[in-house]
Amino acid sequence: MPDHYSPKLFLQQIPKKLLREFFTRRGELGDLDWDGLDDADVDPLLNAWHVLPLPQQSDVERWFRAISALATKEGLRTVIDECQFHQVELPESFHQLQGIHEKVFWMYLAKDKVIVSAGRLNRADHLHARYWRRRNDLPAKQPDISHPTRRLLEEAISEYYKNHQSRGAYCTVQVYLRREKIHYFFAYPSDYADTAIVYNDKGVLERQCQQAAFEVIFAYNEATGVLDDFVQGDKNLRRDLEAIFCRLVLKEELPEEDPKRPPYQLDALRKPDFDFPTNPLDKIKETRVKSLRLSIVGPGFGRIIFESDSWRKRGDIHDLIKKYLNHEQAAAVTMSVTQAEMQVTFETVDGPDPVTFRITHPDRCSLKDEPEHLTIKEYLRRWGIATEA
Repeated sequence: MPDHYSPKLFLQQIPKKLLREFFTRRGELGDLDWDGLDDADVDPLLNAWHVLPLPQQSDVERWFRAISALATKEGLRTVIDECQFHQVELPESFHQLQGIHEKVFWMYLAKDKVIVSAGRLNRADHLHARYWRRRNDLPAKQPDISHPTRRLLEEAISEYYKNHQSRGAYCTVQVYLRREKIHYFFAYPSDYADTAIVYNDKGVLERQCQQAAFEVIFAYNEATGVLDDFVQGDKNLRRDLEAIFCRLVLKEELPEEDPKRPPYQLDALRKPDFDFPTNPLDKIKETRVKSLRLSIVGPGFGRIIFESDSWRKRGDIHDLIKKYLNHEQAAAVTMSVTQAEMQVTFETVDGPDPVTFRITHPDRCSLKDEPEHLTIKEYLRRWGIATEA
């Protein structure tokens, strides 16, 4: 996602005809001399926008920020993927548009609901990987996404946070279906109340009490029974929320975790001859291991990290291990692979497109549910790195 949003820079990325249509639909900037605007000079447009009443300015910027957040290579892929899923046919003229900003802005004008859903999914894809966990021991079934069940889920999550953390007085749950089989449940419990110095709708500086929301996300794959959840808290809190989700949405009791069968098994990556077979139709050019973390199992403590130079090829990580690991001493202890950084490179019309990701034993992976990431997840199962449910 973009690191910085600048209104002026954003406007420079959008053709004037699209901006004119945007403001015309809103009934704004009708007095602006659109025909006389120079494409390179956005100052008159920026000044006219900032003369609007503050609520209108804020609403315009809200949409501009949402579009800007999707104006990346990954964001555009999510938008196109959502179009395909919702059977929104893209005209040939869309593919002839010049830049990513222009394409996403065009999509907002054509189908703003796609931008809303793609924006939420794109944000979930870029949340900190530290708080994402996976479990693969749930039944594969159709989840209950009915409005009564969503309401029960809202109430249960709210009640849990009120009892355990004295927050969560309110909670809203929104559901999105992704790629026909992955159900995203976005829960927004209310956080602790706080005060902030803000400008009100009249432009007057004042002190306001605000109650923000924080996120709890469940991504359930009905085809495999895999549940990925984003929860900021300890393992007990996470497990309690997983139990609530399973009981209400899946109508199942949460099973006891099996420590012998974690979602990710990485030890096979130590083998120099480990292969990564792929289907040519998926256009994967290369798969390589960039780094491995070896940890001592049992008595004692320690770990060794091997990381190859970024420009070297896949086999060099094993050359490093062979050359620099004292195998006689390593044989005296049991060592397992607890983290691996990998890179899968796709061949596209624009050239090689590398996807770098990290897997940490037993249940963390930085891959999300973008189209290429879903392809890689499927191969992780085929290669035996991700265990089957």
